[in-house]
Amino acid sequence: MAQIGQATADVSERRRRLMEPLMPEGVPYQEVFGENVDLDAFLPRRVETAE
Repeated sequence: MAQIGQATADVSERRRRLMEPLMPEGVPYQEVFGENVDLDAFLPRRVETAE
C-alpha cells in the first residue's frame, strides 16, 4: 500500500509539472484542477451500456 501511495503521489507531481506551464498566467494550478485532484479526474468516465 505504501508503494501505491508513493506512486500516486509521483504521478500527481509529474502531472502538475507538465500542466503548470500550460496554465494561463496568474491562474494557479490548484484553482483550476483542485488541490487534491487525482488521475481519475483526467480520464473519461465509465459508460454504462444497456444489454
